[in-house]
Amino acid sequence: MTERNAMPHTGTGSGPERKVPNAETRAAMAEADEIVKAGRARFASVEKMLADLEETARP
Repeated sequence: MTERNAMPHTGTGSGPERKVPNAETRAAMAEADEIVKAGRARFASVEKMLADLEETARP
């Protein structure tokens, strides 16, 4: 495969299409950045995180 064929083409001649995250995704990314900056985690262990996911995933 050549470089020319490797990238998806949008037909505009401007190169590959760039996708921009929607507002909800941008908010989640900002929240994740704040969690990392603060050095805090929502869960003390993976087991507690998985247990919470199990509880909240059920209707």
